[in-house]
Amino acid sequence: MDATTRRCLAALSLTTLLAVSACGDQGSTPPDEASDPGTITVTKDAEAEALDRPEQQQIDKATARKALPTRADMPSKDWLVDISPASTYEPTYDPAECADVELAGSDAKKFRDEHRKVNEKARFSREKVNGGGIIATYVESHDEPYPHSIFDDAGAAIASCDDYTESNSAGPDSSYSAKAISTPQIGDQTLAVRITSRDHDFYVDRMYVRSGHNLITVMTLGYDKDYDGKLMQDYAQGILDDLEKATS
Repeated sequence: MDATTRRCLAALSLTTLLAVSACGDQGSTPPDEASDPGTITVTKDAEAEALDRPEQQQIDKATARKALPTRADMPSKDWLVDISPASTYEPTYDPAECADVELAGSDAKKFRDEHRKVNEKARFSREKVNGGGIIATYVESHDEPYPHSIFDDAGAAIASCDDYTESNSAGPDSSYSAKAISTPQIGDQTLAVRITSRDHDFYVDRMYVRSGHNLITVMTLGYDKDYDGKLMQDYAQGILDDLEKATS
């Protein structure tokens, strides 16, 4: 990883980084934003959930790890396994509700601390000379179903987070802008958001997928305005499909 990418990682609390195989190419269009910025952009099943599908069940570390992508699943050979140390600081947000956009609000942290049993990741990056960036995903599993309310809070907070600040002890304050991204239904509940740095030239796209006890996060970090929604959707769906196969 080059120094520029490393600085970008330090500036943003990227708590969810990894990746899965890419299918197709849709990288030359800006993200589709919700027409009403106040609209909750969470998609979910309307029916009462039975949690009877294999991929909705609590899983162990081995199952989660097996569902994650490898370097062979990257879009090109210049993507390498990222070995930079993960940040351990807990940022504060202004406005405070913008923590919800990154699933880092008080309710999300409380549920994570009390119920998360598995937290597996795969993370890949490439040198700036090759375009730079990061592709990453996490699979987290809990001993209780992941709360719908955490996704609802995240969707509701986006409208208030066009300009927000993260403060932490690791460096200077950083400013960001969050915008909802339109996304199809994946799993039980789906939320996608673009986070633009106001201080540096990079963009972070996040897709969160809830499937019963499990939380899947797909994240890309890049240096231009291109948005590859299909890549993120394929990654999320691929992990979900692998969880279904492994637990059925």
